[in-house]
Amino acid sequence: MAYYRIAEWTQRYEVSIKGREPKNGEELRAGPLSYVRLKVYGHRQGAGYRRLQLASGDRFMEVFGIFCKLLEISGNQTRDHRGKLLNERDEPATIGDIAFLLGIPDEQVDFAIAKLCEVGWLIKPIPEISGESGTLNKHNITKHNPTQHNSTKEQKYGMAKAGASLSLDLLRFAEDLDNSLKPNSKSQRQALLNLIQWLRFQIEENLLDESVCQKILDIAKDSKSGRVPMAVFFSRLDKAIGYRARAAQLKGSD
Repeated sequence: MAYYRIAEWTQRYEVSIKGREPKNGEELRAGPLSYVRLKVYGHRQGAGYRRLQLASGDRFMEVFGIFCKLLEISGNQTRDHRGKLLNERDEPATIGDIAFLLGIPDEQVDFAIAKLCEVGWLIKPIPEISGESGTLNKHNITKHNPTQHNSTKEQKYGMAKAGASLSLDLLRFAEDLDNSLKPNSKSQRQALLNLIQWLRFQIEENLLDESVCQKILDIAKDSKSGRVPMAVFFSRLDKAIGYRARAAQLKGSD
């Protein structure tokens, strides 16, 4: 049967019979869970969180909240079925099933599922396609990348000016920028998010070339040795591309 799955369920959310993270083949609880593990990031969120935030836009907290409820639905299964999204009849849950269980409109679930699949937090159902042998094989399925939650892509930022492609390229860029500057406060994280949102607009409107992303990343790396890296970074960015002046001008034209 084809069903949605929570990516990396065992590594991230599963609970052993001792009520902790399963290690070294430790036995899992047989029946439905009373709770799941959800990592505490405190005041500094992980890269996967930031990727979902950028992909979801103003509806980010809505999507994140729905994901947490999906963890509960998945955790309310026996050991062999946890990690899958099933309805109350133990059948693969549809968008309508999930909306019914959560008591929210189908549109909210549909949007959240799409964004969660986009960033790799959920795995789409594998269609039941038959190959020459009558079974699924490497030629007719796409393998999920288990490191997608927090991986760093070593590649140039060749940003196609299309919604999904541009979003994914900016997500990789955001992760690299975060790793370089290591923001340690809410205001610093918001400043980087503002920069990325501004950058997306500039590229979509052909006001800046996509190569500016590598230039910005180089400035970030060169700013790490400063006494206050974030301050040094934005000062250099202002001189290099006039970011603050351009951002202020854009805001004034809204």
